[in-house]
Amino acid sequence: MSQRSVEQMIGRLVSDEDSRRVFEAGREAVLDEMISTDLWLTPVEHRALLDLELTAFRRLASRLDPRLRKVSPRSDQRDISFGV
Repeated sequence: MSQRSVEQMIGRLVSDEDSRRVFEAGREAVLDEMISTDLWLTPVEHRALLDLELTAFRRLASRLDPRLRKVSPRSDQRDISFGV
């Protein structure tokens, strides 16, 4: 179900700092990799995720209870590569 994939992706962008950074650096590559493994999206959902404004996700993440966030141990580094 594609709605579940959208929800998972949005949840990851809100709660996982590394995922947010990597997505911001290379959205198309991240989505392509995720689609090749386990993410199913309609063309409309794919485009919508590519067009997301990540400022809102960063603001929400900063207000999220820390127990619900995955904070990067490398939060001071800018160049993070996950093979994407």
